[in-house]
Amino acid sequence: MPAKEAKDRFLTLLDIYFDPEEYLARVHSTRDYIKEKIPQGFTPHVALTLGSGGLGEIAHVINRVATIPYEEIPGFKKTTIDGHLGFLIAGYISDIPVIGYQGRQHYYELGNQPNQVIALKNLTFPVYVARALGAELYFATNAGGGLNPDYKQGDLMIIESHIGIHFPNPLLGPPVEF
Repeated sequence: MPAKEAKDRFLTLLDIYFDPEEYLARVHSTRDYIKEKIPQGFTPHVALTLGSGGLGEIAHVINRVATIPYEEIPGFKKTTIDGHLGFLIAGYISDIPVIGYQGRQHYYELGNQPNQVIALKNLTFPVYVARALGAELYFATNAGGGLNPDYKQGDLMIIESHIGIHFPNPLLGPPVEF
């Protein structure tokens, strides 16, 4: 079988298991649930994933208008890592509307998933929800500096791009378009 034909067949099989329209409907349903829990008219400009690498403390500078436990949010997964508290925080930092995710699920927490596209789309679900809420900027904090013994917890480092550093890529599968 020629490579292009094999690739097309593979992508067709992925489409069978992952339905972008159904996924987007779940994103919108979750967005609507969150909108019911935050003040009317609040639209975040920035979304922050606050991990356990020391920058999770940023949550304390958010002037909160709402805090929602992940367990209450449709489609959000309970966090199992120390330092990942499992709350969505809506509020303001210096008059900028933000949502902060206190923790996230990691790829290695997913266990054995038969379909990596669905697993990764579920892992990145909160990012899609942030965009559906109106966020235009996304920042993820993590403990990536832990790879350098000279860094201390909370030191700032910039990772230019982590998309594609791991296999499988979180953008794998059919696109989800807004």
